[in-house]
Amino acid sequence: AERIASTSAEVEAIRNGEYATDTARVDLNSSKSLLNRYFMGLPMDDGVRSSKQRFKALMPIYDDEARSLILPSHLPLHVRHVQLPPEYQQAGKKRIQSLLALAACVRLHHHGLLNERLLPLERQDLHDKVMKVALPTVPIITPSKPCTDAPPRAGNDSKTMYLYRLEQVGEMFEQHEEALGGRKRKMGILSITPVPQIDICLEHESLGDVSVSISEVAKVVVLADQWSQSKDFFAATMNARWRRRTSHTHFEYSEEAVGAK
Repeated sequence: AERIASTSAEVEAIRNGEYATDTARVDLNSSKSLLNRYFMGLPMDDGVRSSKQRFKALMPIYDDEARSLILPSHLPLHVRHVQLPPEYQQAGKKRIQSLLALAACVRLHHHGLLNERLLPLERQDLHDKVMKVALPTVPIITPSKPCTDAPPRAGNDSKTMYLYRLEQVGEMFEQHEEALGGRKRKMGILSITPVPQIDICLEHESLGDVSVSISEVAKVVVLADQWSQSKDFFAATMNARWRRRTSHTHFEYSEEAVGAK
């Protein structure tokens, strides 16, 4: 992978044993903890935090033999590799790691990932920056106007809706299909209003290369009890997969979100 040489600011910080802005300072005693604090604050799936092996993959990796530091993969390849100038590579292991972490902190600040107080950015700022780097090809979808149509609510009430097939293609999905005997069943999206078509490819940490697309299948007439079953299934799926495992908060379907009074 392409690497970049240490910048003059990194070299100066290594030489002085510290790096300072107008409002903050980091030195060899605090550089490793600051670096770990930054990466632990990144958005990550709850499953990553519950697995030591997967969690370590998202933390800085010190290569003691090569006297270098590899930053996690959400950063561009050409900035992930941090190496000391030759004259500092004969120091002890602990000092080398502190020097590498200090240089990495300078680099993160240079790329706008640490603020002027040398603290990690707010979670939303981090999320936006990570998505900008990791998913540059995802299409931008213009938010649609709020839906004013109401879904079927009771009795024989019905509504014509749009049914979409959610296509998720990848080696892991194929293994699940074969192991679970899914018989080509797919997740679907049931919507009162049309949903923009989506066709993206991305590299998922656990699932590998994944292709995701949404295409219209049909217009269907949905009765009130069918709509209720769809809501219950959606809520169960959200709670089973996406809610924080350490929280007592559960996802609740909101009728107001789809225009119901």
